[in-house]
Amino acid sequence: MREVAILNIPRIVGYSYLEGVTCEIQNTNKAGKDKQQPEQNESYVLKFDRLSPHAYKLLKSKSLCNNSTSLFDHSNKLLYITRRQLEYIMSCDTEQSDESIEHAIVDTIDNFKKEFFDISHPHGMLHLGNKTHVMGILNVTPDSFYDGKRYTMLQDAISRAHKMVEEGADIIDVGGESTRPGADPLSVAEEIKRVIPVIKELSKQIRKPISIDTYKAKVAEKAIHAGASMINDIGGLLKDKQMAKIAAEAKVPVVIMHKKGTPKTMQKYPIRKNLLSEILSYLRRSVTLAIDAGIERDKIILDPGIGFGKTLEHNLEILKRLRELKSMGLPLLVGTSRKRFIGAVLNVSAQESLYGTLATLAVAVMNGAHIVRVHDVHEAVQIVTMCDAMRNVKNKT
Repeated sequence: MREVAILNIPRIVGYSYLEGVTCEIQNTNKAGKDKQQPEQNESYVLKFDRLSPHAYKLLKSKSLCNNSTSLFDHSNKLLYITRRQLEYIMSCDTEQSDESIEHAIVDTIDNFKKEFFDISHPHGMLHLGNKTHVMGILNVTPDSFYDGKRYTMLQDAISRAHKMVEEGADIIDVGGESTRPGADPLSVAEEIKRVIPVIKELSKQIRKPISIDTYKAKVAEKAIHAGASMINDIGGLLKDKQMAKIAAEAKVPVVIMHKKGTPKTMQKYPIRKNLLSEILSYLRRSVTLAIDAGIERDKIILDPGIGFGKTLEHNLEILKRLRELKSMGLPLLVGTSRKRFIGAVLNVSAQESLYGTLATLAVAVMNGAHIVRVHDVHEAVQIVTMCDAMRNVKNKT
């Protein structure tokens, strides 16, 4: 996909896929005759958060092409278009045509339809699409909101990682600093002291990729040298400006997460309005920064940052509208495990929120998540395996 400016890039907020409906009706009424091949058509609703004056005028005046029957709702900046209408627009040669916005629409639709991703890392390959990958959380911290103090001893952490691999974890995510709401920042030296011995030992013992959960470039660099093969950056490459350079030089995949503020302050000043618009704008800036630094596009994974500077309603809305993030054409990671919004909905503690967590995982997978980040690997593997089976079944008319 070509990299285009953030201006004029839409996101898909609604879609439908109709296959063979008209033809099946016709075939029912024509007994004994050869069946026709089913027709296929796709219908999309695209939302433009930011439009240049020229693009706005163009869309408003009969949607790019005089004879197109697509519809532009100029008050809400929504474009209603089918695949066949888009094909007509692309073949159209008029003075109104604008190649940049036409290609932005095509790219967005192509991105949205992309399901499979192969992500290489120094020790192998992640094949995302048919199977939802489970990232097991290994917090080597004394103050994490759910499992603090459980795995601060080296042997306890190693044993826990082995247990998660046995239960079906595809990735082990090692974190040395709690990022729970209200948490104080940790020094680089202390974070390195916590995570490096664990990563160094794990890299010798397990064959699964090890991810370092940090927003500090120095910690990421040390972790990669110790054997980590992924970076999970809650700072979205924006917190530490050296992080993108470290990831590019190491040629490792990087998870780019959206957050607002710091763990200390993020819940005091959550997103005020335009939730998905703000998340996508932030992630696009981070992706542009990553590519400019030399990170290959096919090594980037996106995380909407559930719980990071969002209200309870925001977190629920992200899960419900997760497919809109597919408009960027990159794999999605979702982390909901035992977070506060689940406890708030169910009126339970983090220790009692397993079932609520599993419900959010099911919704995330059915709405496009490629990786889920969890504390409870055994239960999560069962949930995502069942969801994958339902998601991958072929429709038959």
